[in-house]
Amino acid sequence: MRMNLRQAGAIALALTPGIALHAQADDYPKLSPYTAIRWTDAGPQPQVRVEPDGDWFEPVSIDDVAVGDVLVFCKKRYAGKWQKRFDEDLVQVLSEMGHPPGKTVKLVLHGIVTDEVKILDAAPLTRANRDAIMAAKYGPERAGREPPRVRRPHAHAPAPQFAFLAERIKTTAESARLTARAAAADLDQLEWHIEHTYAYAKRADFDYRTALDTIRLGLGDNISREFFALQLHKFMCLFGDGHSGLRAPLARGYTSFLIGDDRGRLFAYKPDRSDFLDPDYPYLLGMDGRRVDEWLAAARRLVAAGSPQFVAQQARRTLRYVAHLRAELGLPAGDTLRVELATRKGGATRVVELPLARRRPLYGRWPRGEAKRLDQNIGYLRIERMADELEFLDELVAHMHRFRETDGLIIDVRGNSGGSRDALRTLLPFFLPPDGPPRVVNVAAYRLGKDQDADFPQGYLTNRFLYPADWPTWTAAQRRAVQDLSAKFKPEWELPAGEFSAWHYLVISPVRHRKYFHYRNPVVVLMDTACFSATDIFLGAFKGLRNVTLLGTPSAGGSGRASHGGVLRHSGLRFRLSSMASFLPDGKLYDGNGIHPDVLVRPQPTDALGRTDTALEAALRRLRR
Repeated sequence: MRMNLRQAGAIALALTPGIALHAQADDYPKLSPYTAIRWTDAGPQPQVRVEPDGDWFEPVSIDDVAVGDVLVFCKKRYAGKWQKRFDEDLVQVLSEMGHPPGKTVKLVLHGIVTDEVKILDAAPLTRANRDAIMAAKYGPERAGREPPRVRRPHAHAPAPQFAFLAERIKTTAESARLTARAAAADLDQLEWHIEHTYAYAKRADFDYRTALDTIRLGLGDNISREFFALQLHKFMCLFGDGHSGLRAPLARGYTSFLIGDDRGRLFAYKPDRSDFLDPDYPYLLGMDGRRVDEWLAAARRLVAAGSPQFVAQQARRTLRYVAHLRAELGLPAGDTLRVELATRKGGATRVVELPLARRRPLYGRWPRGEAKRLDQNIGYLRIERMADELEFLDELVAHMHRFRETDGLIIDVRGNSGGSRDALRTLLPFFLPPDGPPRVVNVAAYRLGKDQDADFPQGYLTNRFLYPADWPTWTAAQRRAVQDLSAKFKPEWELPAGEFSAWHYLVISPVRHRKYFHYRNPVVVLMDTACFSATDIFLGAFKGLRNVTLLGTPSAGGSGRASHGGVLRHSGLRFRLSSMASFLPDGKLYDGNGIHPDVLVRPQPTDALGRTDTALEAALRRLRR
């Protein structure tokens, strides 16, 4: 049974309220150890996060003061504003209780889902955390102080290479308009966050200041919120980071078909995957009289400039947005689309006119399938998503036991765009020798914010299971594995000095427990370019293991952890920025590279229809040998 905060508070020291200090609320620093706060209906009781986008916890105590007692004090002291004071003025509350905090506080937290008790001995109190709470409660206009902005001289002429960023194309109905002054202030705010919080601000050869100046010079007297959002979306794509960005509304009007790739030739097929758009003419040559490569060039402006395989796949999928891409290409709007198709041999062509779809056709999860035992005693474990629910993780373990006596195993993560790393931590121990060393599978560093210590003992990436080299909870074997790797680790990108935390490590160890065993027979992991984020980490962890073969096409490449960001004050546009630089143990960045298979197997067009499965068939042939 879950304990409530009053019961949980019993594990903290009892509180005897001290003498209240007679000071104004504005006299206290506006700081918080939490990145977010929400309240349950019962009580009500607070729940908090200590990392952006991290797990939710019930706070048990703060500096050994029971949170239940803090709430009682707030109700007596502040009457109808008691929740507001707990949310926004924690330093004031603790000080008036006779427990003024220092720069850090000790937090005891109780997990909402896992029931774990988490203790942070030195959680930093920061203004950024408090501002995030304020922004979530009140929006950008009431998020406390004026948002930080970069103030610098600006260019007087636009840069030709970034001219497309300032274009105003007619794609959507214009609504709210921003004055040039307001939009320029938002550009300064975004630039400040890029310079002070963005992990990949300096990774790419991208002069973002000049790009922002080009947008600024094209503002004129005013600009619609839609055009401004589109310009900033294209701007963020130039960093090449699939986790970061700013969404822009695109005009409605879509292809009525999906588009696949066959070694560089695109083919069109029906959204229900029942057949090609035209079985006799399956390949797509162009639309509205323009070659398909011209459409792809326009689509690439809307795609993060990441790995080549990521850009190619995302651009192809963006071709569905016909109404918007017409405007990018200078084509007239319309309710129908002229589609030029070709035969398999490429000789004969035909043109069909199709109505635009009102809803975007979806690729969905593909291939479809479920865990099962195949012929010749081969196990097939399908993982469509990287979930963290206990039921899902228990099911993975149960499947492994069903496949324990198989002669080979296929793990299929194609189409899996990421999620949690729990699936990796659950499965990988089955493939590690019981007497072998722990395996370091990811090295990363956190982009520090203002007043954050590079050597914070608990680390900044706990919700990715990454911890500093001197983390006190490492086992002796894990500590040796970290030391051995750190002695030879050479990142392909040298992090800017003073901007990042110490290195953090994800280490997975063999597990001696009755629910685990060592699977010794051959394993093939099926992968494709839709694999991204946590699935990239999954593939990187399995690559190089004895008896494991990665088969398929390269993964997308992305591991930035989009937990920094905010809301632009005047436009209200929300942006996300990656907060960590993430590397493979060999020093290569995940972003821009991805994981390459040991055996390259490209899909056939009929795979998209479910009539064949080229990668699965290749895996079966390999295992049956």
